[in-house]
Amino acid sequence: MLDKVNRPITRPFPKSFDRILLAVGETILGIPQQELGQDFVDEINRYVGSLEPYLRKDIKTLVTLFNSRISVFMKILTFKPFHTLPLDEREQYLDTWKTSTIPLFRTGYVALRSLAGWAYYSSEKGAEEMGSYGKTIGKEKETPTLLSKTFYPESPLAGEEKT
Repeated sequence: MLDKVNRPITRPFPKSFDRILLAVGETILGIPQQELGQDFVDEINRYVGSLEPYLRKDIKTLVTLFNSRISVFMKILTFKPFHTLPLDEREQYLDTWKTSTIPLFRTGYVALRSLAGWAYYSSEKGAEEMGSYGKTIGKEKETPTLLSKTFYPESPLAGEEKT
């Protein structure tokens, strides 16, 4: 599978996880699933797919645990998977992870929040919203930095810029 700029997308998450990832994104970011779209899911898959195998396994385990009926039941006494809950219940459930007395849950919340934020702001929609340059992977030499002559013409560290 290729993305919009013909880069291969490694899918560490099966297609069935798409609805879970979208529900996590909607709950954490406050952006409706329709607006997040497939680009958001592809960014998560691309990022997680680029990690070492043991980290991919840990993140898949975290998402599976977060979505599990038993985990939801332990936190908010509803025996449903996370992605099927209404938004207000998902937010309540997310808050229990964020404020948990168990460090593993708080760390899991931070990991999911970071993953969702990174995926959204790396996607085309998120980049447009921020007014950023969009995808920069593979374009490092084209993107102005603080060391480039564009921002600091006298810098001895600034290299030659492409025009």
